[in-house]
Formats: sequence, C-alpha cells, structure tokens
Amino acid sequence: MDKICKKCGKITTEKVELCPICGSNVEVIGLTPGRMVGGFEIVCELGRGSNGIVYRARQVKLDREVALKILPVGDNPDKTYVEDFFKEARAAAKMNHPSIVMAYDAGVSDDGIYFFAMELINGKSLDYLVMRNGPPEFKDALRMALDMAEGLDYAWRTQKLTHGDIKPANIIIDPLGKAKIADLGLAKTANESYSGEIMATPMFAAPEVCSFDYDKIGFKSDMYSYACTLYYMFTGEAPFDENDTEKVLLCHINEQHVPLVERLPLFPQEISDFIDRMLAKNPDDRPADWSEVVEFFQKHRSQGAPASGSTQKLHGVKKKSLSGLWIGGILAILAIAVAVVAVVVLMDNGEDEVNPPAKIKKAQAPLPVKDEKVQAPPPTGTDKNVKKKSRPLN
Repeated sequence: MDKICKKCGKITTEKVELCPICGSNVEVIGLTPGRMVGGFEIVCELGRGSNGIVYRARQVKLDREVALKILPVGDNPDKTYVEDFFKEARAAAKMNHPSIVMAYDAGVSDDGIYFFAMELINGKSLDYLVMRNGPPEFKDALRMALDMAEGLDYAWRTQKLTHGDIKPANIIIDPLGKAKIADLGLAKTANESYSGEIMATPMFAAPEVCSFDYDKIGFKSDMYSYACTLYYMFTGEAPFDENDTEKVLLCHINEQHVPLVERLPLFPQEISDFIDRMLAKNPDDRPADWSEVVEFFQKHRSQGAPASGSTQKLHGVKKKSLSGLWIGGILAILAIAVAVVAVVVLMDNGEDEVNPPAKIKKAQAPLPVKDEKVQAPPPTGTDKNVKKKSRPLN
C-alpha cells in the first residue's frame, strides 16, 4: 500500500515506518492513480471501510473498468483474514446471474497486495435512493422485488448459498432500474454450520439470528431479511425502525410488525399478506422456497399501482440511512475480511458505508449489561468446554 510522509509529502510504496527523505512518520493512503496491481491500473478510490478499500480500476489486457477491492493488511497478514477474503471471491465467482454482481478475478500482486476484481456498476444502493427520493414508483418496486428474488433463488437452487446480509445497502440499482445483489461477505453454503458469534445488521436480521437459534438459520433467514428490505422499499422505514439496537433485536423476536396495508391503506392486500408471510417469526411459516417467492412476484409484476398512482409516501418518514446500526456503539471488527460491499456504488455524495454488519448480542429480557462481551451464549450442558453440535443450513 502507498504511504505518504506527514511532513514533506513524499509518497512511497516501500514497507517503511519512517520517511526515507526526512525521517518523519508516514501513514497509509491506499493506492495512488496509475499504480498497477495484478494487471489492474488504479484510476481512483471509490470507498473504504474497516475491511477493505474499493477502487475504480482498469483491467489493462481486456481494457475494461472494474471495481477493485483491496484487502488492507500489514506486512504479516492474518491467515484466516486472507482465507476469508478469497472465500468471498470464490463464492461470487460461482454466481452467473443478472441479479448478482459478477466476480472477475482475485489474487495477490507481486508486491503482496491482495485484490478482488468485480463488476463495476454505475448505480446506487436502494438504501441511498430511498433515503434521497423516498419509495420508488410502485411498478418499479415490484420489478426490483422480482430481480432480488430471482437472484436469491438462483444462489440457493444452484449453489445452496445463503447471503447472510440482505438489506437495502446491499441492493444496487443500475441506471436502467435493474436490482443487483452485492456483498457475499457473510455468505454460507448448506454444508457450513453456524456456531459462536454471528454477524448481522440488526434492522434486517431474522428472529432466529437475533436469538442465536443456530439450527433454524438458513435460506429462510435471508427470506425474512428480504421481506424487511421490501418493507423499507415500499414505506421508507424498516419494520422495526428503532434507534436502540437491543430493542430492535427484541422486536424481531417478540413483536408483530404493522402490515403494509395498514401503513399504506391503498396498498394491495395480497402483496401485503405475502410479505407478512415472509416476516413470520417461525421460519416454517414462511414460503416453502424461493421459487414460490419468484412465482408470486412474476404474477404481480405487471400489477397496476395503487389508486394514488404510485406507492403512497408516509408523511414524516425519516429519510435516514439504514445500512445498519452499530452494536452497543462499538466498531465491530469482522471475523472475516469480506463485509465491504462487493460492488462499487457510485454515490452522489461520495460517502463510504458507515454501518457495516456487526457482531450481535443474543436478545433477551432483561437486557444484558451494556459492556458485556459480544459473543454467543455458551453451549448447553454442564461442561461448557464441550462444543455445541451445529446442524447444516436448512
């Protein structure tokens, strides 16, 4: 990674702590334009988070622009950190669907920079669009709902892959209004089980995730998060729009959301009822599979808008970013290095994502002590050193 001297401004690519010119301290600035990384020429930085920096870059041999994610590791990178970075790349590489961001290449450059090249989309996140403009037109929203469902159905049907972090910030809308699913950083396959800590974005997390019910976490957890995303898309608010993280988790577990038809009286009853099914507390009460969801929105995608001409916008809807809440006010360092969105969203304001998924505490009453260590509950039984056996994803 390139470094710059705080005193004289000298930029160096050497692995040094002090400026080779004046001996002052240097700090990492990322990669400067024109720098080559594994066959990709850096154009400019587009965003950064705690687990990666994303650049607009040009793949020289094919003369095409890409989104290039760089893993910010030091001289001695953690092995697990690197392995999980490439795990995301491999998961994305298996996907070939118009509703899922494409992966192009991944590797490590001659000078030790880990990179992951992806499709560059000149679009914006659903989160950003709703925050700026309010809910989209009804017919456009139905088309986006179908796009998302088709991508999630493809991932589960062909690879038995669950996304793990479906939310408006991970849905990218291209200039033609096509919805694409981004960020496979928390994805798991059916033969991978959950145990220990769980990463999630609270406002869009399923009840079984909030309660650490490992045996029930699976593709129907994605379905619940997808329904929360649709709810936000239609109303401008999540089903449980609270600022207190612990309260949000408890609401997902215990409280009933307000049906869309009650929030928006002209909203079609049948669509409201179907979204209610996907928001069921018990995964068994949700639709049987993604194909049922796809078929439903295929049937309704050409349905006319409510009598108002478009989805009603709530009076006083708070247009705020719902990328997720910080858990307990603590910046969560992901156990894997893949939580940065796996696609570049060219935002008008140029801001980076500020609320990535984080470790969650098991929601319970009474509320846990605020400074309690963020972790899953210990295994059941008298011997807490015995690992709890986990079942594969549903």
